[in-house]
Amino acid sequence: MADEISEYQKQIAQRRAEAEKKAKEYLAKKVRFKQFVFTGEGIDEHAGTELVYYADYSQEEVNHLIQLFIDIYNTEFKKDKEAKTLDDIDIDLYSFKGRNPEIDELLDDCSSHNIYLEHIDPTPRYLYSMSCYFWNPQDESISSRYPFEVDLKDEQYIYLLTKQLESYNGGPSFTFDSLHKERFDISFKINVEATSCIAEDIYFHNVPYLIIFDEVIRDAKAIMESEK
Repeated sequence: MADEISEYQKQIAQRRAEAEKKAKEYLAKKVRFKQFVFTGEGIDEHAGTELVYYADYSQEEVNHLIQLFIDIYNTEFKKDKEAKTLDDIDIDLYSFKGRNPEIDELLDDCSSHNIYLEHIDPTPRYLYSMSCYFWNPQDESISSRYPFEVDLKDEQYIYLLTKQLESYNGGPSFTFDSLHKERFDISFKINVEATSCIAEDIYFHNVPYLIIFDEVIRDAKAIMESEK
């Protein structure tokens, strides 16, 4: 009996390794769009809250903007120590308004998203599409489908894609509930975004909801189609 269990475990491990290999190869070739994170304090009704804005810039554009802030700081705001990185700048970035047209454009863009810019993360991020439905206890109905996006590291997305491929290949069903038990770090991120996307349309708390891994499912199906 022990030998049978051991052989079964080996088969499971092998299927998982094969699925993970396919997931990694697919992600390496997948067309993705870089996003960069701009953070700062909220404006007006969002005051006192740190907000995040994901923007479509190239790495070169972000590096250029960061260097502009550094150069302006060293020229006009420097006290004792010269800034070499954004972390060396000891004033909020929105204080640079009126110093440079490109900086002004960025600050205006952030303001339109209710943010007083305070920091720029030069590390590119990738957002992945998901969606959810929630149960409305007041009229006992299911909501319409709410799309949202989640910022995931490559390793996290590969994990999701691997589990989805395993599920399609005879493995256990892969759902948000099973993810929550296995990888809380990923489920927590997804939960935050799902809750945020429905927040403006509900007036009660702790509603049950169903999360669907839309992009993961599409990619898993694309991998399987390519093997036919």
